[in-house]
Amino acid sequence: MAPIVNIAGYQFVTLNELEAWRTKAKNFCEGQPLKGTLVFSPEGINIMLAGADSAIRAFEAWIRSFPEFSRLEFKYSYSEFVPFKRMYVKIKPMLVPGSTHPLKETAPTLNPHELKAWYESGKDFVIIDTRNDYELEFGKFSQAIKLDLQEFKHFEEALRALDPALKAKPAVFYCTGGIRCEKAAPMAQKAGFREVYQLEGGILNYFKECGGAHYEGACYVFDERRALTPEFKASLQQKA
Repeated sequence: MAPIVNIAGYQFVTLNELEAWRTKAKNFCEGQPLKGTLVFSPEGINIMLAGADSAIRAFEAWIRSFPEFSRLEFKYSYSEFVPFKRMYVKIKPMLVPGSTHPLKETAPTLNPHELKAWYESGKDFVIIDTRNDYELEFGKFSQAIKLDLQEFKHFEEALRALDPALKAKPAVFYCTGGIRCEKAAPMAQKAGFREVYQLEGGILNYFKECGGAHYEGACYVFDERRALTPEFKASLQQKA
């Protein structure tokens, strides 16, 4: 039996006529054996889908046929079952749950190999996890600072509570797939961090490029697999 293909991707882009976008997507997805969630927002699109390889390829070709989404990039993983129960196409005011600020600018990115090199060279930097507490229970980067977040809306408040001395060091912010850091890193710049980076593609891209080096445990994902190991296998453990 061929494995199920799981994709995740997002793109910040100004969108209008959201109901029309939702109708187009629902009409397409109803004709394909796909399950997952597709979110449209005034600030862009967020995608988490699973299905047979042919259905995923058809979706990718369809969504990228629109000029608005020609820059969409996806992260891939595989499973023995479809980890979603239904197909949802939603409209939300923001792409990042709990976010109250529209994206106006982004911070520089740090690619996975650069982060790995920072660890291995002993560079003096801080790495800050932007995810919620329940996600960190499954795993995190070595020496990552936990912000004890219940929801992302408390992120700015948590930054203010950090030791001011941390703001003088290079700071890397990370999340599951990169989308939250698009919001978090610019907020950190405004909070006074002098040298801010967002991990390119988040934990999942790091797993793809560097495996589990300097990462402890698994990565929580928002589907029935619960968490993925650095080898992109469903984690058997419940918590790190």
